[in-house]
Amino acid sequence: MTIRPRRRFVYFLILTTAAFLSLQLSGISVHDFENAGQMQENLALPTSRNRPGGVGHGQSYQISRNTQNDLPLNLRHAFSGHSGNNVENINREIIVQNENTHTNHDRYKDGFGAEETNKLHLRNLASSKLQDSIDQHSGQDRNGFAIRQPPAVTNRTIKDGGNTTDKTNKVTYEEEVYHLADSYQIVPPAVLQEENCPVCFGTSLCDEFYEGNIKWDQQPIPVEHNKNVQSYNGTWIDEVQGRVLAVTIKQFSNHRMLDNYICQKTSSITTEKQLTLDQKIKKQCDVSSKVLMMGLASSNVTQQKYVRSEIGKLQYRQNTLFSLPKCASQRLLDVLRTGDHSSDMAMLSTAMILNPQTLVLKFIHDHIPELSHYFPSYFGECGHTIIQEHESYKPLKKFLPESWLVRVDLAVQILQMVEDFRTASPDWMVVFGNITYENLGVTKEGRIKMIDLQDVMIVDRSEINQTLQVTTQKPIEPCNEECLYDYASSVDKDPDTECGKAEFYSQVMYMLACQRFLSDLESTKVIRFFDPKGMDYAAHPGGLLRDSPYELDLRLTELLYECVFETTPGRRQIASKTLKKMLHIVKRSKIGSAYW
Repeated sequence: MTIRPRRRFVYFLILTTAAFLSLQLSGISVHDFENAGQMQENLALPTSRNRPGGVGHGQSYQISRNTQNDLPLNLRHAFSGHSGNNVENINREIIVQNENTHTNHDRYKDGFGAEETNKLHLRNLASSKLQDSIDQHSGQDRNGFAIRQPPAVTNRTIKDGGNTTDKTNKVTYEEEVYHLADSYQIVPPAVLQEENCPVCFGTSLCDEFYEGNIKWDQQPIPVEHNKNVQSYNGTWIDEVQGRVLAVTIKQFSNHRMLDNYICQKTSSITTEKQLTLDQKIKKQCDVSSKVLMMGLASSNVTQQKYVRSEIGKLQYRQNTLFSLPKCASQRLLDVLRTGDHSSDMAMLSTAMILNPQTLVLKFIHDHIPELSHYFPSYFGECGHTIIQEHESYKPLKKFLPESWLVRVDLAVQILQMVEDFRTASPDWMVVFGNITYENLGVTKEGRIKMIDLQDVMIVDRSEINQTLQVTTQKPIEPCNEECLYDYASSVDKDPDTECGKAEFYSQVMYMLACQRFLSDLESTKVIRFFDPKGMDYAAHPGGLLRDSPYELDLRLTELLYECVFETTPGRRQIASKTLKKMLHIVKRSKIGSAYW
């Protein structure tokens, strides 16, 4: 039916009046209608048009400053990142507000009151955030279940197998290791390669591996200076001695060359080219049995003459001047001997050929305690895998940007290390050859440690003393780079004569330390220490004593130059000792502290 214009106007007034009264009874003003659209944009709340999956599907609540001002004070604090000191009280107030709001929930179903709807969303969101904060403080979640907190991480460096007199730190340390052990995996027996024994380093920790007491992180630690070694973080739950340790697991892959040598010496496979190296070893040669037919498994392994002449020639490490077998004395070999069986001899010879580092570590910690703090602790081995102290070291090269006084302290430690290697023990002298930044690390306490010991030999002082009694004449010429090469070559050719001269030539370790680590002089960076001919010279990363204070620069330059380029026999040792004393004074007086 048709409605007359007059009646239409009456109906319009009735509907308008009813709507106005409804709004007044609901507590919503017309002004709220005008700001509802703006509030919706400010909050960026999901709507039926922009909400593909509802709340929680990538939607974010971005609250404008104006919107925050419309909120109660406690909600403003929650969204500004300040929950206050009374988190529980704030949350209780929010819960009360939410309960009061839910009493009028029916009116939000009709689409009216957009501002109140948005505020309700904000209150619920803030309540959830503050509840999470309360959960962390109370130790329980909102359902009443206990929240497991991760163990506190300590900054204590692992020393002496993890033993410590501080019971509080020990408990925390053990919890930390147990936590790591839960996430680490059991080492597969195929990785250890115990089946190759006695062509291996030993079997002292094989049972610990197989029982699952030693675990590892399958992700290897990057190692730049030795491609034949893969290092892994690990844990060892030592139930026998009641200790829990974080360890470093090192796996060596250079045994293939020794396996091939054994197969060639004990079979007719010498010139066949149709078979690869692995095929020769796996299909036609069992190295674990073949080695027992060779001198590598005989008592010759513990004889000085055989070790110096034969074992030293079989080492598969390039760019090394010295090694353990080259000057191994009879007294040293008697100490390294672990048994009289042929398998014991084979394992000893394998370690000397492939990884003398294991023998050096064990010997130093057991028989040269004066030097043990410069090296990581050694725990044992299984197959071609060894276990040693956890290497939580920072590479020495990373300290080049550090402050002047920090670098001075490291330089003093390096000079003291060289002096201790030469004089600390009354029975033994430790001599290193090629050494780089990769060979040294720094503990969390700032102490220098030697990580790679492949180019290290141990000289018996009784042999040195015999040489000094016969030869009293000191060198008449300075000993620099060429002198070092000549001495290393002489040790290879006639070790019985030249090893006793280590007292004269061990001072070249000062030269290596100054050139590699301390000096930043351009004149000392161009020396081609151990770089093969025909290859590009590796750029020197810089010296620890760079950017020295002006008042020290001239004297430091003179001492460092004399340390690298000896001009008169004996002057290098004098310059090195003077340099160390001067740096000690710098540490005590904090000269150059402005260069921090």
